[in-house]
Amino acid sequence: MNPLIGLANLIDLALEVYIWIIFIAVILSWIPRSTMNPNTAKIARFFDRATEPVFTFFRKVCRLDRFSSPIDIAPLIVILAIYFFRMFVVQSMRNMNPLGNLLHALFYTVYFLLNIYFWIVAFAAVVVVAACFWPHHPIAQIRIPLLDRLTRPVFEFFRRVLHSPLEIHIQNAAMPLDAAPFLSLLAIYLLKRLLLALTMSV
Repeated sequence: MNPLIGLANLIDLALEVYIWIIFIAVILSWIPRSTMNPNTAKIARFFDRATEPVFTFFRKVCRLDRFSSPIDIAPLIVILAIYFFRMFVVQSMRNMNPLGNLLHALFYTVYFLLNIYFWIVAFAAVVVVAACFWPHHPIAQIRIPLLDRLTRPVFEFFRRVLHSPLEIHIQNAAMPLDAAPFLSLLAIYLLKRLLLALTMSV
């Protein structure tokens, strides 16, 4: 076996293991330390030490606290960076095609982000439907600043482009139904299909 391919496989395996370490660290972070037994607390501290330095680095470099507080998206950004590194650097060590791998890494990273954004907009759409038909339901009362910052610019873009408030008036509904989230979901779906077609053609 080519030594470079062997090294690539070793790096890829190490990164795969580290992704699982991140997942476990995130899950453990959801459990209050006061409820853990001593052995579980020791395990949680190990995963903290294995991941927090990396999370802190990305928080500082990307200034994540400024954009996402109180939600910590550092684990997601680290996983995304590892994903990109594996597709570009590790795969280039295997097939010596850095340009092709860079394009694939960019396409699939954008595709990955679009998938995440699709579910963010889908959640916003659920809140909009609840506010329209069931205004007193707890879901209709949900207010997440990060969600609003991520979706409002896109919704406003469609309103400006179409010169319309994108409101559907439904009889007996508590308020007009905002169609912007649903239009955004359609646009994201079409963009994902386009990206996949472009990736297959590269």
